Amino acid sequence: MRKALFISNSKFRRLICVILSASLLLYGLIFLTRVTFRDGSFKFYPYLYDDTEYDVLFFGTSHMVNTIFPMQLWDDYGITSYNLGGAASSLAMSYWTMVNAVQYHKPKVAVLDVYKAEAQSTETKVAYAHLMDSFPLSKTKIDAVFDIYPNDPQSRKELLFPLSVYHNRWTELNMNMLRHGFSKWEDITAQKGGDPIIHMGVPAEMNLLPQDDCMEEYTVGLQYIQKFIDFCRKEGIEPVIINIPYPTDENNLKASNAAIRLAKEQGVHAVNYQYENVVDFDTDCSDASSHLNASGAKKVTDHLGRYLSSAFKLADHRTDPSYADWNDANDRYYDFLVILLKEYIPDYKGTLMFLNNARFNTMLEHTSDYSPDRIEQKLIAQLEGSTKTTETEELLTKDGKKATVKLSIYGAKNDELLLTAFYKDGLLIDTENVDPVF
Repeated sequence: MRKALFISNSKFRRLICVILSASLLLYGLIFLTRVTFRDGSFKFYPYLYDDTEYDVLFFGTSHMVNTIFPMQLWDDYGITSYNLGGAASSLAMSYWTMVNAVQYHKPKVAVLDVYKAEAQSTETKVAYAHLMDSFPLSKTKIDAVFDIYPNDPQSRKELLFPLSVYHNRWTELNMNMLRHGFSKWEDITAQKGGDPIIHMGVPAEMNLLPQDDCMEEYTVGLQYIQKFIDFCRKEGIEPVIINIPYPTDENNLKASNAAIRLAKEQGVHAVNYQYENVVDFDTDCSDASSHLNASGAKKVTDHLGRYLSSAFKLADHRTDPSYADWNDANDRYYDFLVILLKEYIPDYKGTLMFLNNARFNTMLEHTSDYSPDRIEQKLIAQLEGSTKTTETEELLTKDGKKATVKLSIYGAKNDELLLTAFYKDGLLIDTENVDPVF
């Protein structure tokens, strides 16, 4: 009997060793995968692993990422939200991002932008699809990858087992990457998924079609908008379909019009921002025919915030003690914006554009020989209320250089002087309170 018991204990110990070894191997693979992730793959981590209840989630392409700013919605309306958009995402990718995301937090409202409604494919370029690396392996993630890449086993392998593609990053290994192995959200900013573009672009010409001029084909893109709506209704989430404005051609206009028509025919809240007269492409584009810059994004975010607050009676959480961490995140977001401001200060028009932001006040002094061009006039006009403009006889830098414009920029909440910049003929010639970056 003792011998049999000894054998039984020996087998049990071996079994425990096997289980521990397998567990260590599994954790090691997870650790190594996190270590070698590209930084962008961590974008969703704060959303997945915090305990916030979100009022609104946003889905779409880089149009959504660069246009809707959750921390502006918090600062102005007390709405809790996260931007789960991804660059170059297909509408199938956006749909499956939502299906995966709802496993962690169920919002009251889910907003989808309809860019790429004309697409006849589910696929997203696999390099951009690695945002899904944030989601742990699950049946839902497997279903998503097989649906998005029905005929591409190599892409499926890369997304389901990302270590297979990231292993070649060993030569880049550093302490920051090692910290990623332990922390799910370290070094993620307070942007909550939004990402402003600080650049002025000349918009392409566009002939705006009537809203009822729609694409008649029922594309794969439209099918996934329908899936988005159906899934939201099944889960008790209010779907909202929007079309973020940008200069585009007739085909894209007809496709987005068709997507908005599809939503409205089913009684779904929908806003076609191409026809809302919210933005001015002269001041609000970052490139000729695609993304809005921070000024355009501020305008669309503000309009959408008012719309969501009114349509769905969303509570204002700003004075709720249980949401104090959002006020802390808001302070970090302000710090992030100040860093951006100092980085892009050499771009005069870009700086004027970026200052269309309630977090900043500006004193603009100029000499009599300063002659703003048409775009500068528009940029200065839209700052009315947050900018004081005065004319002076002469503007001299601390080194005696002659300037035509002096910008003194302050934090709106504490009236802290953030920096002073001097320009001549639209070019930065000197700064104060900021290290030179030119």
